[in-house]
Amino acid sequence: MDVTDLFDRANNTDLGANWTPQRTNWNLQIVSQRICHRATTSDYVEQYTAATPTNPQFAEITLAAFTGTAHAQFAAVTRMGATGTNGNAQDYYYGAAMRNDAYYGPGFTSMIIEATNNSETVIASESSTTWVAGDVVKLVSNGNAHTLYRNGASLITNSSDSAHTSGGVGVYVYSE
Repeated sequence: MDVTDLFDRANNTDLGANWTPQRTNWNLQIVSQRICHRATTSDYVEQYTAATPTNPQFAEITLAAFTGTAHAQFAAVTRMGATGTNGNAQDYYYGAAMRNDAYYGPGFTSMIIEATNNSETVIASESSTTWVAGDVVKLVSNGNAHTLYRNGASLITNSSDSAHTSGGVGVYVYSE
């Protein structure tokens, strides 16, 4: 089952009825038919909840803008589990396009993260891609394999992580 949302609707302080924020009181917004964070130095994760895709599954986003010098991550999310007692998504994978990484490693520009009980582990990364507006970020989770694509070309893969086998898809945004 494919799910598509072009966010081609009026500006709003949330993404709509089919989207559920996975961080307490931290939801994304729509501005000029694009997903935007509501404040800097916060991470935002939203899950599409109108349907749960079957496996294999993928999530895909197009970078509308990716400029500036501050740290930023924009990610496609797969196999997102239920929200935990603290209001945060507990279990998921995300494949991120990054700029000026100051947190995960020495200059990562792309990575795949596996999160369990809100604890994140980098399971694949690289440091040579320069992401730009218009790039398509796609994460495919198929069995134990998780592959991050840029504009349809495979960029990085982890083929041995089986921590999460089902769940929803969504989007992750962090920006300073």
